[in-house]
Amino acid sequence: MIILLVTFFYFVMKNSLIKNAEKMIKYNTEAVALKVEKTNMEAVTVPKTMAIAQENGMWGNRKLSTAYAREILKNTPRFTGAYFGYEPNADQDDQIYRNNNPSQAKSMDKNGRYLPYWFAAGEQIKLTPLINMETSLYYQGCKDRYFSTKKDKAMVTEPYFYEGKMIVEQTYPIEINGKFMGIAGVDRALTDLLIFLNSFKPYDTSKLILISRMGRIISSNMNLGSEKTFKLSLEKLKSKGQKIEETQLDRSMLTFDINDTDYSGILQMFHKARKGTIPLLKKVDPFDNNTYYYYSGKIPTGDWTIVMRVAENEILRPIKIILYGVSGASLLLIGLQVILAIHLSRTMTDPINEVIDASTRIANGNFEVFLQRSDISEIDTLALSLANTAHKLKILTQKLNDEKDQLEDEVEERKQIEASLSESHERFKKVVDGLDAIVYVSDMDNHELLFVNKYAEDVFGDILGTTCWKTLQTNQTGVCSFCTNEKLLDKNGNSTGIYKWEYPNSSNGSWYDCRDQAIPWTDGRMVRMEIAMDITDRKKTEEELSKHRDHLEELVKERTIDLTHTNKKLEKEKEKAEAANRAKSAFLTNMSHEIRTPMNAILGFTEILKEKIENPQLSLYIKSVFSAGKSLLSLINDILDLSKVEAGMLTLEYKPVSLLDILDEMKTVFEQKTSDKGLEFIMEIPFDLPIALFLDEIRIRQVLINLIGNAIKFTNTGYVKVSAKYQYPDPIHRSLIDLTILVEDTGMGIAEDQLDVVFNAFVQQKGQKTSQFGGTGLGLAITKNLIKVMKGEIHIKSEVGKGSVFFIELKGIEVSSAEALKSTQEKFIDFTSLQFKGSKILIVDDIKYNRDLVSSYLEDFNLMLLEAENGKEAIYSAKKNHPNLVLMDMKMPEMDGYEAMNILKKDKALKTIPVIAVTASAMKKDEEMISQLFDSYLRKPISKTDLVAEIMKFLPHFMMKKHKSVNVGTTAAKEPLKTGLKTAPDYFELQKILKRRCKESEHLCCNMAIDKIETFARDMKKLGNEFQCESLVLWGEDLYLAAVSFDADKIKQILEELYTI
Repeated sequence: MIILLVTFFYFVMKNSLIKNAEKMIKYNTEAVALKVEKTNMEAVTVPKTMAIAQENGMWGNRKLSTAYAREILKNTPRFTGAYFGYEPNADQDDQIYRNNNPSQAKSMDKNGRYLPYWFAAGEQIKLTPLINMETSLYYQGCKDRYFSTKKDKAMVTEPYFYEGKMIVEQTYPIEINGKFMGIAGVDRALTDLLIFLNSFKPYDTSKLILISRMGRIISSNMNLGSEKTFKLSLEKLKSKGQKIEETQLDRSMLTFDINDTDYSGILQMFHKARKGTIPLLKKVDPFDNNTYYYYSGKIPTGDWTIVMRVAENEILRPIKIILYGVSGASLLLIGLQVILAIHLSRTMTDPINEVIDASTRIANGNFEVFLQRSDISEIDTLALSLANTAHKLKILTQKLNDEKDQLEDEVEERKQIEASLSESHERFKKVVDGLDAIVYVSDMDNHELLFVNKYAEDVFGDILGTTCWKTLQTNQTGVCSFCTNEKLLDKNGNSTGIYKWEYPNSSNGSWYDCRDQAIPWTDGRMVRMEIAMDITDRKKTEEELSKHRDHLEELVKERTIDLTHTNKKLEKEKEKAEAANRAKSAFLTNMSHEIRTPMNAILGFTEILKEKIENPQLSLYIKSVFSAGKSLLSLINDILDLSKVEAGMLTLEYKPVSLLDILDEMKTVFEQKTSDKGLEFIMEIPFDLPIALFLDEIRIRQVLINLIGNAIKFTNTGYVKVSAKYQYPDPIHRSLIDLTILVEDTGMGIAEDQLDVVFNAFVQQKGQKTSQFGGTGLGLAITKNLIKVMKGEIHIKSEVGKGSVFFIELKGIEVSSAEALKSTQEKFIDFTSLQFKGSKILIVDDIKYNRDLVSSYLEDFNLMLLEAENGKEAIYSAKKNHPNLVLMDMKMPEMDGYEAMNILKKDKALKTIPVIAVTASAMKKDEEMISQLFDSYLRKPISKTDLVAEIMKFLPHFMMKKHKSVNVGTTAAKEPLKTGLKTAPDYFELQKILKRRCKESEHLCCNMAIDKIETFARDMKKLGNEFQCESLVLWGEDLYLAAVSFDADKIKQILEELYTI
């Protein structure tokens, strides 16, 4: 009977202890898991906060971000590092920082990429750039996790040892405007966590093993392998090139893979299992053959696993203590029954019954046991043992109850969290239900509707749980042909983003604008979410618009037909206008050629005759012929200029120009004319006018000559005034100016109704007598058009009888420098001492007097001159004589200059001979064609100076030394000007005046303005008389004679003598 009671007691106690132990193991395992989860969440919150700081204003501020990371590390002792890592050129500043911020080199790589990493080195905090960005788990792993379907974007890396500490890294992605831009992260030492895990001992035999996401040992307070297993695993790590620290060299095998341990089977089972799917396991240890209980808990942040092991012996230890006591007592009672069966029956039965009763109460959970002391020592010992056991079980049960209460509190807390999540879900559902669109979620395999919003229920009814293609469409016998499932996932099963489309619903006839996307569901599977907006009204509107558009297209077609007819008419008119324009251009070209060709001979031979005729009367006639020829040439040029402007063919040549010099030149040119008419010539120029401006010197001079000449022509009393003013549009940079030039006179004035007429070509104002004032009516027309081409404006203010003011406004003129101006000014060359080194020149022209003229120009230069009448003769002569230079006319019978030039350039023996084109055309298109084909060109009429200057570019030459000539009948040569000036009574004052006007003589020499040279000569003669200097008087007379005879070479020779003193 007693044995049965003991056996019954054993099994009751065993089951109770195992159940309580199971609760304790589960509770303690989950308690540890919660502790580790809390620690991980606190650590992950820091990089998340850093990332949010970037997204809320710190992004791109590298200096502030670097300081912020340092403060994180400084104020958090458990962290060993803090950092940011940007994508390459994510803030568009990599190149700027690489080139301009070397002081921040420690926070970026060699390309300027922002990678600041603060780390603790003892008590110091140091900065260095991050490395291995594209292969590291802390960066690339975080980036991959960001683009994955996982909700939690935080990353906890695998553990590693550094300077004796177990380290893990926590990172969080930085997202700017929906794009991945980098990471924020911290390094955490697990020292405190490992101490806690190693010290947590709910049982004497309890062991804890912490496993990482990828199956590595983070913490273990037990040996996970035999000596042999440890050595083999250690060699495996070393063979992979991994650095092994001393802290890893023990059989707890920290950071080793669980597959390399002797407990790989059971650890893999818990590591791969989902939370709560594996109950309490009972396994026999392979080394000590003892039985152990195992249980695991999951740590979501970091995806870690905690495994607890407890020995079965420890769990059953209380029952063994009781069993040993009860067994001894039973044997003693049996013996006493045999020996003292009757005598001691009464004495023994009561204490034993009390012990049995107490054992029953203990088995039923009543630990309040009180047993009387027995005189029999064995029974007394048994009673004391049973009482002690009851006391221990009471304490243990109380502890279990306390822990159970704590666990229930935590479970309650989790329920509150779940309730909060449920409330959040309800709020979300209210938001979704409030959308004016159909929203539903369906399974991507069986097409079951997992979620629908109220709008969808209002349209289709109670459809949750049904198949989408059966419910949302009518008469559909299978999956819809337009189903978007295949478009929402890539080959790896990842979401491809939002897919947009439109379709008509067959169940209600409405059109919907849809947005589909694959999203992860609560159980981890990928599902399809669709948001569909009703666009039926929009479609109807589009249909109406389409009808209107079709109607408009018909109207447009009709209008197009009308426009086509109109365009054809305009095209014909345009063709007529172009034909007229071509005829005009052809006429101008022919006129230019036909007039310039004989003018070439007239002016050329007149120039030669001036040098040879000594009779004063004949010389005067020649001078008149030359002057008339020049006037005719000027008229031709005016007509051609006007035609070019009207045709848009006039090209300006901008270069640095001294406006001051041009205005001084105007004063020199017109001062004598105003003096002769008794007018005052006033010049008002700002003293600080920029030295050089980018202008077309020829055209601005032409404009001024026209306006000033007109002012003098129409003014008989009073004055003519030229003034200028300017301002800087940008006063700081001063690279441009707005220029205004005013030409004012006190002449006859212009009536208000004639102000626009005066700018018309060949038109003169009403009342103007051509016989009195002369002119062709082209001057102001050309002036206005030239100013228009220069992007300027011209205005008039005038009053009849009081005079006129012409305003020239040129805006945005570029300011140049004195050095640039100097580089553009030409130097004077004395052709009278020039000689060529016996070169041969072939002159090709169908008109004999043109060939004779060129020959006359070149007869004094030691040249062999050959002639040809057309292109054919030119090619023959070139092959026979191989000249050093060819002067080729363009228009000739049999073969013109273009064809002859093409043949010459194709001949290997002749193609290197330079050819200068001689043309009478003034048209731009002819100049462009000639420039492309010929080495250079001259325009008729040709002057000796221009001809010789052009030849000098191609033929070798030298300058002969000058020898003083002595006139026949005189005892000595004419006294040099330099020597004669010293005889003047007031030599030094005269010298100062001449130096001031010396620059003027240089310009006269370069520009060859004959009327200005005549004025200058008279001024010098007058100055010589004032200072009683005969040499200067004679010098002025020589210059004047050279000017009136148009002897350019002589003029340059005489002027050179002045500006060389």
